[in-house]
Amino acid sequence: MANNNYSVEYSKSSRSNCKLKACGKAIEKGSLRIGKHFPSDRFVDGGEAVDWYHPPCIFKYFLRARKATKKIETIGDIIGLDNIEQIDSQYIIALTKGENVQEPNGKRSANLPASPKNINKPKRIKAQPFECKLISKSANISIILVKG
Repeated sequence: MANNNYSVEYSKSSRSNCKLKACGKAIEKGSLRIGKHFPSDRFVDGGEAVDWYHPPCIFKYFLRARKATKKIETIGDIIGLDNIEQIDSQYIIALTKGENVQEPNGKRSANLPASPKNINKPKRIKAQPFECKLISKSANISIILVKG
């Protein structure tokens, strides 16, 4: 089994995004999130990095994960369950048991996007062609006229 640990907490900012590729949506400040901790030398030798997920998204991730991936099978696998509100910890416990439950704040888990394609992207604007003409040239200076 892989050496992964999981933790649960409320998001401290809106900068993290859900790592489930089918979601990829921002995790809003103050909302519940589950972190998958794994060894990483990116910042410090022997350090640790965290991938954050929406609670229902991490259980969707487990459906497609490798057999060797450590999964959340019991509440003992999650660090920080004592530090969140009781209604949120009951929600996480129900997800751990595989129950299809409603999120504590009234949103349904199914409201999360199926793919990042649902996000509105700005339209690209085609560049207009332009014309350049050399008007005069001396030893040190060139004057160019640009029309566009």
